[in-house]
Amino acid sequence: MIRILAWILTAALMCVPFAFSEETDPMTALKAVLDIDMILTRSKGVSVNRIYYDYDGNEMFSAYQFAGMDADGRRMIVSEDSEGNVEILSEYGCAGFDTWSMKLYVMGFVLNQYDENILNTKQNFFSDMRLNEKFFSEEIREDKRVITTKTYYQGDFAGGCDALEYVFDAETGALTEIYEYFEDADGVRSLNSRAFVTMDAEYEMSEALSALFETENTRAIFVHLPDGETTQFTAPADVEMMLIYPEEYVLYENEAKTHMYAGQEADEEGHYPDETHLYLDVFG
Repeated sequence: MIRILAWILTAALMCVPFAFSEETDPMTALKAVLDIDMILTRSKGVSVNRIYYDYDGNEMFSAYQFAGMDADGRRMIVSEDSEGNVEILSEYGCAGFDTWSMKLYVMGFVLNQYDENILNTKQNFFSDMRLNEKFFSEEIREDKRVITTKTYYQGDFAGGCDALEYVFDAETGALTEIYEYFEDADGVRSLNSRAFVTMDAEYEMSEALSALFETENTRAIFVHLPDGETTQFTAPADVEMMLIYPEEYVLYENEAKTHMYAGQEADEEGHYPDETHLYLDVFG
């Protein structure tokens, strides 16, 4: 098994630089191939287009993710879905479009929340992170090399598992597809999702989202932290800002911290206050 995975890792060097040794277990080796930061040292971008299915095998919805560089060489992570929702996390700003409200928005991350969101997205980029995911098998199917992992359920669902198939091109070693199944105790599978992976992918941001980062008509939001420090965010004057902070904190709209912050309303012309002061404190 380890020698077979070594072949994949060697062939995949065009996408992921990886030094393989006989002591490396297969699951560790697989995770190294799927490491986003390593992939982006050899590829300008990577995308995953995932289709989800119901129990009868009918397509329900799809989701798209991109990680890579913009035209100016700055890193960004993009999430989209088949409903039209878009969210972009980047080094120059974070923004999105919500189809329920049909509005654009920008995001401000308080304390360590930007790094936490980036880490979470990277860890779940190719598939949802499973703490007990185990290497199961490797096989050749036509011109593909398929690595299967399984995560077994406990309790009432003991015997069943999530089975993931990572499909690599046998010639280049590049990851091309990911299949996720539910497998019952009898080994019968039902397809949950199928993902198509593209290396050297590119992403073109819409003009509406790009304009959010270029406008000079802005407002200021100040978040006063419990330690006395202040974090300042700049947002377009006519666009809502969503503030993301750790769940153990509460955001208040007054310095006395008696009124919890519940967002802002734009005026009749669609503009928000030029300057806003908010106060963060530990819940309870």
